[in-house]
Amino acid sequence: MNSSKWIQIIVGEFEGQGSGLLYWDITRNLLEDKFRPVFLTRADKGIGEKNEIRTQTLESMQFNNLPIMIETAGDKEQVEHLVPDLKKKVSHGQLVTVSAYSLLEETSLANEHEYVMLKIYFKEKSSWFGRPLHDELLSLMQKQGLIWSTVKRGIAGFGNDQVISKPGLFSRSQVPIIIECIGPAKVIREMIPEIKSKAKHAWIVVLPLQVIVSQ
Repeated sequence: MNSSKWIQIIVGEFEGQGSGLLYWDITRNLLEDKFRPVFLTRADKGIGEKNEIRTQTLESMQFNNLPIMIETAGDKEQVEHLVPDLKKKVSHGQLVTVSAYSLLEETSLANEHEYVMLKIYFKEKSSWFGRPLHDELLSLMQKQGLIWSTVKRGIAGFGNDQVISKPGLFSRSQVPIIIECIGPAKVIREMIPEIKSKAKHAWIVVLPLQVIVSQ
């Protein structure tokens, strides 16, 4: 029986607690609690806690207050220990936990769920024999017919090295990348060994789900 859980936290970009921004406070706590990795993205548009549309306004960045999404995972006990504290902090946000499989090829997941979501986290500078890793993995997914696979660039994150990566004038290559795809559990399970051989320093998580439409 699987004992891992994936977490997604959504809060306002400028929501603060004390003297700092809430999403950075949560990120630091996750680092201290040894969650690896943590991945942050900023939405281009979204709906806030008052059901208002929030959108990106380049001329007034300080007024955007866009949704910030934080993703991580840990074992069941680690997550359950963290959740009460998160619930206190995320008073105007969203907190979701889902059962996850970090080593799909060592589970019977293919027999338990028809479809799964595969999420692969790594740094943008990662490569495979000189080719950007995200291009290599996307090509692998294309060969398997995994349509609507996506590559996203985060605003910050950290992995096992505990070094927080974020974009900047001289550090663009350090921003975190996530590749996501959805497909039959059997197909994704068979891909895992090759993905692990090419993405040696990546973090891989698999989430069971139900597909309604895919075309």
